[in-house]
Amino acid sequence: MTRTLTFSPGLVSVTFRAHGIERVTELVRRAGLSSITWAGDVHVPPGDEASAQEARRLTVGAGLEVEAYGSYWRAGTDNFEPELRAAKLLGAPRIRAWAGQTGSREVGAEERSAVARRLACAADRAAAEGISIHLEFHRNTLTDTAESAKDLLEEIDALRTVYTPRVMTYWQPRPGISTDSALAELSLLSDRISAFHVFSWEADGTSLPLTQHRERWIEWLHEFRGLAEARGNGGRHELQLEFVRGSSVEAFEEDARELHTWVAELA
Repeated sequence: MTRTLTFSPGLVSVTFRAHGIERVTELVRRAGLSSITWAGDVHVPPGDEASAQEARRLTVGAGLEVEAYGSYWRAGTDNFEPELRAAKLLGAPRIRAWAGQTGSREVGAEERSAVARRLACAADRAAAEGISIHLEFHRNTLTDTAESAKDLLEEIDALRTVYTPRVMTYWQPRPGISTDSALAELSLLSDRISAFHVFSWEADGTSLPLTQHRERWIEWLHEFRGLAEARGNGGRHELQLEFVRGSSVEAFEEDARELHTWVAELA
């Protein structure tokens, strides 16, 4: 039986690097969002147990969920334990990881294999703690294209000794991407995308109100839902706001209101 796919709104905390954990939590609660991806560069650094515990306490106390631990572990070393420890303290069901630090066209076969191996080992280790690994879909990594991301995920699958949960990927649009290209990426990865990082950028990196890209996002998400459900990737998928204009509270609140209308339209 096909599982229905639904969307839920949240925030990536890196959007507000200048604000502390308590302030970010309050902004998310006030905006009526559902979850927070806590960033590992400012809010919950690896090894800072007090920050992880505070973020968990405040998130749960506000009636919110921890979507993931947004780590900056780039699968460049075998030492994944600090990130896993932080995620456990945070109560995060997922850890965001990066597929190396070299683009797919520049990386050599040996380095690519090493990244895949480290991610497979990390995924097995995390699975023992009930946590899954989700890759950042980003330039200068092995998930800089949908084709490379798909190949990497399949390489990781073949290396795993613990087969569930599978390593998944986030998805975000490259600034200036055409609708056809975005739909092609979503089609190729429809069974491996777990959540979306939502923003509205022009090709030159100019940040716009989310309303400016409403039509394309609605089309992308509508098409993705049909593709994903057909391939068994149903359930809840988060739409995590990221990088609002000028990192301003007013821009965030405006974009949060817009995101709520998307969730309602796609329900």
